[in-house]
Amino acid sequence: MSNENNSRNVVINNVELHWIKLSKAVDNYAGDATQYEIQARIPMKRKAEFEEFGVTKDQDGMCTKNFYKKEFKADGSLGVKVKVVDAFGDPVDPKMIGNGSKGNIRLLARDYEIKHPKTGKVTKSGVTTILMAVQVTDLVKYEAPEQDNDFDYAEKKVVKAGAKRANDVEDDDIPF
Repeated sequence: MSNENNSRNVVINNVELHWIKLSKAVDNYAGDATQYEIQARIPMKRKAEFEEFGVTKDQDGMCTKNFYKKEFKADGSLGVKVKVVDAFGDPVDPKMIGNGSKGNIRLLARDYEIKHPKTGKVTKSGVTTILMAVQVTDLVKYEAPEQDNDFDYAEKKVVKAGAKRANDVEDDDIPF
């Protein structure tokens, strides 16, 4: 892997924010680390802005890309949380940010190359990113769904010991 420090700050403006997990780190997909994450969406005509950073997805006519920051650094020490601010630079509680909010994201981007150990030829290259900050310019306030209306519940009835229930069978010899 290249040891050159070729990091750069990248700001992507005017993105839709979805699946915001910035207040508390969550397990990554592999389950071997914890991270902060967010999904950013832009119109398909701006797709090239995300493609530089890897694979994108087409969702509901929008180009989507998930961005992450690990909770712990490579040396095991606790990393700095993703900074979340409003249009004026004032802190925003990440728990308040709902899907469809709009804003800007700042990434730390670094080019990388993986070389074959024997031949020295580049076998893989790309750009790795770390989500550094989110600026919310148009807040859609998150509202937790009501938990009481998930299901229709049956009424509980107390059955006394020895009492017959509606499903009890009188005779075990049922002809088939």
